[in-house]
Parts: sequence; structure tokens; C-alpha cells
Amino acid sequence: MTNKVFVSTASFKSLPAFETIKILSDVGINCFELSAGKFHAKNINKIKEFQGINYHLHNYFPPPEIPFVINLASMNDKIYDQTFKHILKCIDLSKALGCKYYSFHAGFVVDIKVKDIGVKTTSKNFFDRNKCMQKFINSVIKLSNYAKKNNITLLIENNVMKKTSYDYLGKNTTLMADPEEIDFVMNRVPKNIKFLLDVAHLKVSSNILNFDLSEAYDRIKNFVSAYHLSDNDGMNDTNDPITEKSWFMDKLKKDAFFYTIEVYKEDPKVLLQQLNLVKSQILDD
Repeated sequence: MTNKVFVSTASFKSLPAFETIKILSDVGINCFELSAGKFHAKNINKIKEFQGINYHLHNYFPPPEIPFVINLASMNDKIYDQTFKHILKCIDLSKALGCKYYSFHAGFVVDIKVKDIGVKTTSKNFFDRNKCMQKFINSVIKLSNYAKKNNITLLIENNVMKKTSYDYLGKNTTLMADPEEIDFVMNRVPKNIKFLLDVAHLKVSSNILNFDLSEAYDRIKNFVSAYHLSDNDGMNDTNDPITEKSWFMDKLKKDAFFYTIEVYKEDPKVLLQQLNLVKSQILDD
């Protein structure tokens, strides 16, 4: 059970993943979700040098030298092709690193600009939502076949509709931010595709898109196979530390594939404390 709790390398966004692993392994953390961070040409080779470390890959890893925003629902052929090829490479890398899982975000009905990541979406080149949804589902089906051949389990993460973006755009530009779309997609993809619940995303989206958080969780909980864990003020996805009073703590399944601490706090002691808090919550009584 204890090796199912991971810390995201996105905690140290300014560093390449291997440097983050070195810093955090020195305080006793040995399970990492490889995600985001700074580009480094030798990132993978240096990661392979570590011993006794468990990994899985998430979304935008390894970060490319020339950044782009992953969008498996894009109607822009260049961005879609980049996204699809990136995910195929991530499946290959997962296999090479001995990982079991690779997770990625649900798509968007706009192509987000790199400079807008983590701030607010300013793109207004809106695509048809139904066409985006169908393209996303069809793409997941194709990827599921490739992942199955390579013994990698794929997980889709629910998106977040942040207040800053919603206030600027006046509409929901994300797929799978609400329980209806999560339900819709998960009932239409192959059984080897699982669901990664980002509890912070669901919290923000419930306020911005006006749905009940507890009712939403109850509706989608049977799909949940893994978690991303952080907290926020309910308006924007700020990746704050979790506490014993965080809304999801007494709802966590104890049999999930993994639990990732996705707290953006460049403090090894804080991240270790966060990891131990989750371990104490999910360990059998």
C-alpha cells in the first residue's frame, strides 16, 4: 500500500525531473509521478540512473524542447498530431521504465496558448463541442489498443474550468470537467481505459460550473481508479497542500491504483508530510 502514494515532479516546475527526484529522494520519497518540469536533453537517461525508485508518467512528460499544449480533442491537425504522437511516445517510455500507468488530461474545445498555462485561457478559437467530444473518444479508443499491446494502463484525468478562464471567456472550454461528461466519456471508452480523479479540479469546476461537489463525486466514484491530490480556494486550481479537513479525505478509496500528491510546494519536508498524511488515510485500520 505504501508504494502507491506518489509525489509529482511538477512540484518543482523550474527543475528537470531528475533534479527533483534527487532532492526528494534525499528525504526518503521513492515514488514519483513524472510530470512537467523543465526540459533537459538528458532527463530520461539521468532518471534511469536512480535505483529503487517507482515511477509512472503523466500527461506532459517528458516536456519537449519546444512547448505545446496537449489537446487530444483539437481540430487543428498540427496540434492534434503532436498530441497523439506524444502520447504514443509516453506509452513507449512507460514500458521502457517499467511503469504500469500513463495518464493524460481530457481535451479542450479551444487550443490553449503555452503562455496561458496555469494562468487563464485567452484563446477564443472555439471548436464545435460535439465534434471535439467525438474526436477525443475516437482517439482514446485508438490509443487503448496500443496501450493494451504494451501492457500499459491508460487513465483520463478530469479537466478543470477555472474562474479566471470562465470570467474571460464566458463559457466552459474543457471536456470532462463536470460529472455528466465524465460519465458520458467513461461509458463510451474501452474497459482498459480508467479514470484519474483530480479532486482539486472537481472542487473548482463545481463552483464555476455550478454543480454539487458531493453529488458529483457520488455519481462518478465507481469510475475512479486513481487520484491527484491537492487543495485550493474553490475558484482556481492553485495546487495548495491538503489537510485532514480537505473535502475528499474521508472519501478516498483504499484500493486505487495510485494516489499522487500534486502540491506545488518546493519544500521537501512539506511534501514528505503530505505523503505521510495520505498514507495514514488509506492504510487499513
